[in-house]
Amino acid sequence: NQGRVETVEGYIVKIESNKILFAENITLDKLEAIKDKPIGDYNDDISLIYFFYDDLSNFQVGNKVRVLYDGGMDESNPAQASALEIEVIK
Repeated sequence: NQGRVETVEGYIVKIESNKILFAENITLDKLEAIKDKPIGDYNDDISLIYFFYDDLSNFQVGNKVRVLYDGGMDESNPAQASALEIEVIK
């Protein structure tokens, strides 16, 4: 998938200096229940991805976002990819 732009939608679970922890297929209620727990305590049914991005100053935990990335994803756990664009959606 390298070189093909992909899009995913979900919620920001954690924000670190140069990356966000993103969860797709999750409800806002479930986000509230997990956001303060260590990643190892999350259920396996939550799809987590670390997205690397330079400027995270406009984002907050709990934001619903659309992430564009180049389709190249590291299959670690959580998966990792470089975001081309992150947009807050309502």
